[in-house]
Amino acid sequence: LEKTSPKTIVSSLDNGLRIVAEELPHLRSVSIGLVVGAGAVLENEKNSGISHFIEHMMFKGTNKRSAFQIASEIDGVGGKLNAFTGKEYTCYYAVVEDRHFGTAADVLSDMVLNSLFKEEEIALEKNVVLEEIGMYEDTPDEQIHDLSMATALKGHGLGKPILGTKESVKKFDREAVLSYIKSIYSPKNTIISVAGNIPSEEVTDLLGSLFGKSSGKDVSPANTVPKISSNVNLKSKKTEQVHFVLATKGLKHTDDKKYALSLLDNILGGTMSSRLFQEIREKRALAYSVHSFSQGFKDTGLFSIYAGTKKETFEETLSLILKEIKKIKNGGITLEELSRSKEYVKGSMVLALESSRNRMSYMAKSMFYYDRIVPIDEVVDNIDNVRMEEIVSMADEIFSDEYISLAVIGDLKKLPVKEIRI
Repeated sequence: LEKTSPKTIVSSLDNGLRIVAEELPHLRSVSIGLVVGAGAVLENEKNSGISHFIEHMMFKGTNKRSAFQIASEIDGVGGKLNAFTGKEYTCYYAVVEDRHFGTAADVLSDMVLNSLFKEEEIALEKNVVLEEIGMYEDTPDEQIHDLSMATALKGHGLGKPILGTKESVKKFDREAVLSYIKSIYSPKNTIISVAGNIPSEEVTDLLGSLFGKSSGKDVSPANTVPKISSNVNLKSKKTEQVHFVLATKGLKHTDDKKYALSLLDNILGGTMSSRLFQEIREKRALAYSVHSFSQGFKDTGLFSIYAGTKKETFEETLSLILKEIKKIKNGGITLEELSRSKEYVKGSMVLALESSRNRMSYMAKSMFYYDRIVPIDEVVDNIDNVRMEEIVSMADEIFSDEYISLAVIGDLKKLPVKEIRI
């Protein structure tokens, strides 16, 4: 057992499954999350969306429990049971009162290890996912992010939609589901993270008994680094607003320069006091929602800016965003902005980690990308040590014409620009 702090233990079972457990005696809750390296990045055109579909199917029953029993067993102790699929991993998690940890662990292990995947349930759930895709397509402020990733990461798995397409989902069957699970769901590709009011040794003992006999083959990681290049993409659609995302290259999750990028994000569009929010919403009332965000993956990253505005003010809004980017590239950051951003990034992270679920998620993500728990103090020190010139240098590096793409959904016949130039 490796102790990363007085109350945190990292261990591995004989089959390669990794466990991280943090005891938080001041809480009354416990959160348990099981992360599998299954996501859109591992999919192809034929099975696009299957990671997400399997996430749904894990709730549909085992030999021991029906779908209703899976849900009602956690509901019956006042807990929460849920899951989500991302570009690189899928997470199944439960949050319960500390005295019900055994129930949560048993239900999760039963779902992931013993789901039946009945043909009739697969047929029904395909309709549910098709409705989910339809709902998503009716929400342009969400759909624009998929269009942006497909535009910036053209042809790479990270650019594929997590939900898949209607065409790919319709073709899913039991054979496809079982084949994907066999190739991806293995102990060595799984991390279990637990945070809450329970002794760490007790966690490792119980999870060892539940997951210790599981097996599976080694999983080859998807290590093709995508090429991020300049591109422009318009999806014409009858909408009230024009929704658009300006995207450029970011940093992979483990890059040490990501701390400078997080401060650049904060200054440019990460908060209500940021440049874009103040200039576009507060001063000019051109948009209700405008913000920037950074996404880090194992082998690459994206930095994006989103805004939704009227058709008539689309060009002006885009022009103002480019103008603010140029100002930062030219060294236009104040000491007050730098100080405020550092305090915001540190403070928001520390406050978020007050909940057992967020601590569980932080540790799982840390193990997935770093294969270790990155101490919070290490993150804080790295943020404190970022210098102003590093942020300006970062802006200069990522906001280059060769990387910038524009994705747009709106009631437009054509775009006013054929390429983005800063």
